[in-house]
Amino acid sequence: MPVRDDAAVAKLTPRQRLAKLSLAFANLTAARSRHGPIMVLYEDVQWVDPSTIAAMAIISERIARLPMLAVLTARPEFEPPFPAGRLELAPLRPEDVVALVHSLSPTVPLADRVVADIVSRTDGVPLFVEELTRRVLEGSELAAAPAHGVPVTLMSALTARLDGLGGVRALATAASVIGRDFTCALVADVAGMREEDVPRELQRLHEAGIVQQTGEDGWRFRHALMQEAAYGLAPRRQRAVLHGRAAAAISAGSPRMLETRPQVVARHWTLAGNAQAAVPLWLAAGSSALQRGALQEATINLQEGLRLVAELPPASRHTTELRLQMVLGKTQVAMLGHAADVPAETYAHARVIAEAIGADEALVHILFVQWTRALVGAEFRRADELAGELLRSGRRRRHRPTVVMGLYAQGITLIPLGPFGPARRLLERAIAAYDPADRDAYRQAMIGHPLLMMKAFLACVMTRQGSKDAARTILDDAIAESERLGDAYALVNALWHRAYLAHVDEPAEATLAWADRAVQVADDCGALYYSAMAHSAQGWAVARLGDLKDGLRRAREAAGAYVATGGRLIRPEQLTEQALILGRMGDISGALALLHEALAEAEATGGRWALPGAFAVKSHLLERGGDAAAARTASQAARAAARAIGQRLVPIGLFES
Repeated sequence: MPVRDDAAVAKLTPRQRLAKLSLAFANLTAARSRHGPIMVLYEDVQWVDPSTIAAMAIISERIARLPMLAVLTARPEFEPPFPAGRLELAPLRPEDVVALVHSLSPTVPLADRVVADIVSRTDGVPLFVEELTRRVLEGSELAAAPAHGVPVTLMSALTARLDGLGGVRALATAASVIGRDFTCALVADVAGMREEDVPRELQRLHEAGIVQQTGEDGWRFRHALMQEAAYGLAPRRQRAVLHGRAAAAISAGSPRMLETRPQVVARHWTLAGNAQAAVPLWLAAGSSALQRGALQEATINLQEGLRLVAELPPASRHTTELRLQMVLGKTQVAMLGHAADVPAETYAHARVIAEAIGADEALVHILFVQWTRALVGAEFRRADELAGELLRSGRRRRHRPTVVMGLYAQGITLIPLGPFGPARRLLERAIAAYDPADRDAYRQAMIGHPLLMMKAFLACVMTRQGSKDAARTILDDAIAESERLGDAYALVNALWHRAYLAHVDEPAEATLAWADRAVQVADDCGALYYSAMAHSAQGWAVARLGDLKDGLRRAREAAGAYVATGGRLIRPEQLTEQALILGRMGDISGALALLHEALAEAEATGGRWALPGAFAVKSHLLERGGDAAAARTASQAARAAARAIGQRLVPIGLFES
C-alpha cells in the first residue's frame, strides 16, 4: 500500500514502523467491527516470525474492547507473549471418532470391526480419522480385510493417499517444495509443465482433498501435514532439483522478492545445494532484518549464511564470512549492548579474518566497535590503546574518516580518565576535520550521525567544565538536527546528555522531561544501554521532586538494567546518586557504604571523572552525620580531584531541592 509521505516514514525507527503498521491493521479491524461482531483467525502461529508475534501483541491490545474474537491455532509448545485464553484440543473421544467415521460414510455402512479398528489406530486425531476412513472407502479389499490394510500412522495414511494419485502425484511434490501456499504459474515452472495444463491437474488434487483454491491463481495444501507428506514422496536429490527450479523461477518472475523477502529464495538455494547463490541472499536477508529492527530474524538469517560459508569457493569464502560476521556483530550489539560477551566474540573472530586478508575498512569498523566495548565496560586503558591504534591507522593510510574516528575515540576516552582540557581539544579537532562528503565512510563503523555524536560528547565535556550555557546550545541544536534527519541513535545520545545537563543545572522538572523523552526514543529503537541510563535520570529527578522512595527504587532498577548490558562507565555516578537519596532518607551509614563502593569502582577503573562528585557527597553526608573532621578531609579530596581533571564542582544543595 502506498504512503502519502515517504520522508515521514523514513524518519520512523523500525519499532515505530511496526507499531504504526500494526495499529493500522487494528484500526481497519475496528472499522469493520462497527458493522457487527467479527472473528480473525491466525493459523499455525508456532511458525510465524518474531516480528509478526510482536505485531499481534500490539493488535491484541488495541482490539481488546472491540466486538471481536481472535483465534490462534498452534502446537502445544507455543506460548503467546500477550494475554490470551488457552483451549487445549484433546483427542476425540472414541464415541466422537465413531460419529465422525459414520458422517464420512453416510451411504456405505462400515462393519463394526472396521470402525473399531479405525478408532484404535487413530488416537482420536481428526485428520487421521478422516484419512483412514477415506482409505477404507476407496478400497474394497480394505473393507473386506481392514486389519491388514489400514495404514498404521497418519503420515503413512497421507502418503498412501498421494501414492494413489498416479501422474498427478509429481505435481503435488513440486507444489510442496514451494510451500503450503503456491500459484499455478510457479508450480508449472517447478514441475516443468505447461502453465495451461496445471489447473486441470490441480483440480484433481482438489477433488482428492489434497489442496484447495484460495484465489484466482492461488492454491493451498488443505493441511500442513499433507504438504509434508507430499514433500517426503520425492528422494532428496529430486527435491534439490525442484528447489533449484523454485529459486530460479522466483528470481526471474518475482525479482522484487529478492529485495523484500530474500530469505525465501535463500532457503530454496540452500536446499538445492547451491551455497554460492544462497549465502549472499542470507546476508541480504540478515541486513534487511537488522535495518527494520527485526533482530532475532537477522540473527537466524546470518547464522544460516555462516553455516554454508565452508561450501563457498576459496576465492570468496573469507570475504563473505567477514561480511556476515560484521553484520551479525552489529545485530548482537543492538540486541545485547556494546559490552556484552557475545558480540565481542563475533568481532574478535572477524578481526582475525580481516587481518588475514588485509581488509582495512573492516578493521577500522572492528577497532571502533572494540573501542566502544572497552569504553562502555570502563576498560579505559584498553580503550585508550584502541583509540590510538585507530588514529595511527588513519594517519598511515591518509584516510581522513579514520583519523576523525581516532580523534573522536581518544577525546571521549579522556572524559572519564581526565583531564577534560585535552579531551575537549581532541573532540574539537575531530569536529573541525569532519567532512560531510565522507558520510558513507562512517556508516559501517559508527551508529548515529558522526557529527551529531561528536557534538553531544563535546557538550558533555563542557557541562563538566562548567560551560553549561554553551553546552545547552550545542545539545539543543543536536537534538533538533537528529529529529530532522530521523536519526534515533544520535537523538537518544543527545537527549541523555541533555537530561544530565538539566540534572546538574536546572530544576528537577526539566530533568524528568528530558529523561522521559530519552527513555521513549531509546525504547523505540531498542537501545537498552541508553534506556537504562535515561531511567537512572528519571529516578534522580523523581527523588529531587520529593518522592525519595520511588526515586530510589527507579534508580536502583535502572542501575541493575545498566549493569545487565555490561555497562560500567557511569556505575560510580549511579551509586553516588543513590547514596545521596539514601542520605536524604536518613540512612547515612547505608549511603556511606554505597559511596565506598563508588570510590572503589572509580579507583579500580581509573575513572577519575567520578571522584569529585563522590567525595563531595561523602563530605556532605559525613557533616550531616556529625563527623566534621572527616567531612573536611572528603571536601579537600573532592576539590583536589576536581582540579586534577578540570571539573567544576556542582553544589550539593541543588540536589536537596
